[in-house]
Amino acid sequence: NSQKRLFIGVAIEQLLKAVYLQKGYCINVLADGSGHLQWPYTAAQVQAGGFALNSDKTQELNECIQQLSENVLQLGADRETVLEGLRIAKVYRNKEAHIVTSTHQYLPTEYRKVESALRLLYLHAFNQKLELHFSIATGEKPRFQVT
Repeated sequence: NSQKRLFIGVAIEQLLKAVYLQKGYCINVLADGSGHLQWPYTAAQVQAGGFALNSDKTQELNECIQQLSENVLQLGADRETVLEGLRIAKVYRNKEAHIVTSTHQYLPTEYRKVESALRLLYLHAFNQKLELHFSIATGEKPRFQVT
């Protein structure tokens, strides 16, 4: 299940960055020496301030999670559910990318929290319904459908 955890974490990072782009924000960090502009920022803000973007480096996943409900999406009562699931997925990505372990203890509640976070993220960011179930345990049937 280590590989699945890594894939879940990386996919969530890519999805979050897609949300930022869809909402009109840049995901690249400013180039060294370009000055200071508080992220999240738009391309218009970058251009107006004469800043340059680093084409090789994007914002860190943790920063994307932190700024999501503060500046990008109005999550309302769903805020904590979304952030908790995203933080779990971040741990999956970080641990599996940096620590070599073939398996981890299967904690179904963690996976369900990530699934809940993704369902709510799709609703708030894209106004779409996501049906999702990760297939981790033996015999589990995967589900991924967007409507």
